[in-house]
Amino acid sequence: MPIREAFYSCGLEQSAAMEAARDVPPMEDTSPPWALFNYWMRQGPTFWFVENRQDLNAVLRTLKFREEIIALNDFGEPILCHMDARLWARRLASSVYEKR
Repeated sequence: MPIREAFYSCGLEQSAAMEAARDVPPMEDTSPPWALFNYWMRQGPTFWFVENRQDLNAVLRTLKFREEIIALNDFGEPILCHMDARLWARRLASSVYEKR
């Protein structure tokens, strides 16, 4: 599967999948969710803090996840602040990708 299609299968909008695919080195494309995480970290390595699901959903929109995928976000609010929001996004992408 081409990496662009894999990123779309992770839940990204088509335009975001195409954009990310242009920036992912071939050695990173074995795990599309982790390749996305590495791509996002290269864009801005500072910690992305979220306190609740609403904050995480805003991050997911910033990362250009499709709305129907954002609706699947069911991470519990008490644990969200313990990891960078992009790690939560990677976990959601992984969950969606595994169910394709």
